[in-house]
Amino acid sequence: MSDATARMAALLSGQVHIINRVEPRTLSRLSSRPGVQILRSQENTMFCFPMRVDAAPYDNVDLRLALKYAIDREELQNSLLVGTGAIGNDNPIASWNPYFAKDIPQRAYDADKAAFHFKKAGAPGGILLSVSDNGFPGSVDAAQLFQASAAKAGITIDVERVPSDGYWDEVWLKKPFVASNWSVRPTADAMLSLIFQSEAPWNETAWRDETFDKLLAAARVELDETKRKQIYHDLQVKLVDEGGELIPLFVDNLAAASDKVGGYVPVPGGGDLSGYRLPERAWLNV
Repeated sequence: MSDATARMAALLSGQVHIINRVEPRTLSRLSSRPGVQILRSQENTMFCFPMRVDAAPYDNVDLRLALKYAIDREELQNSLLVGTGAIGNDNPIASWNPYFAKDIPQRAYDADKAAFHFKKAGAPGGILLSVSDNGFPGSVDAAQLFQASAAKAGITIDVERVPSDGYWDEVWLKKPFVASNWSVRPTADAMLSLIFQSEAPWNETAWRDETFDKLLAAARVELDETKRKQIYHDLQVKLVDEGGELIPLFVDNLAAASDKVGGYVPVPGGGDLSGYRLPERAWLNV
C-alpha cells in the first residue's frame, strides 16, 4: 500500500497487523487508539541539502557556513517531523553511533552569524535551491522555510521546484544545491566512505580533501580504540566546519502495529521494519 492514509486505515480496521512509514502528523492519532503500539527506530534517515563544493558560490567555505547558520533547524523539525526525530548538525554520524562526536556544539539558527559569513564570502547572488519531494518528503516546504529564515540574514535563496520524475537522474549530482536523503549506515566508516570519500561515486557534495581521505583510511586500520575514536571525531569536526553537506534533520523510522505483535526489535542504521527482518523476528499473539 503506497498511500499512507490507506495503510493507517488498514491497521485500524484490523486488515493488517503492522504498517511502516507512518507519517509524523498521524502519530498522535495512532498512539491514542487502544490496541495500537508505535514502533520507532531512532535516527535512521537523514534529510539534507548538499552543496557542490566544486561549483561557485559553494566553493567558498564562508558561504557554506552562512547557509548552515541561516537554516532554522528547530522550525523544520516542528513543521516536518512534528517534533519527532532529531535536529541535525551537518554531521552524518547519528547520535546512537559509538563514534558520534557529541562534544561538537550544536549549530543553531543565527541570522547575525549567517550575515557575517555571507558578507565575508562577498555576498554572492545566484543561490538556487532545486527541490522535489523526491529529494526527501516535505523538501519543498522545508526549502521555503529555509528561504524565509535566510532572508532575515539578508540572504536570498531562489527555490526551484523541479519534477519528481527523473529527479535522481536529472537533478541530483547535476545541479549545485539540491535536496537529498540517506538511510543512515550502521558504521561510521560506511557512512563516511559512501558520501565523502573523494572517489566515492555518490559523493554528492563533490567533497575532495586529501587529509580527510588519509584520516578515513587510517581509522579503518587503527587497532587502538581511543586513537580510532579521535580520528572519527576529527573527521566529523572537519565536515561540520568545512563540508558542503547541510544536514538539518535526522528522521526516525516510524511503524505502528497491533498490540498482538511481539518481537519487534529496532535496528539503528539497519533499515526499516526491524532491519528488514520482521518476518524472522516478530510473532503474532492470538
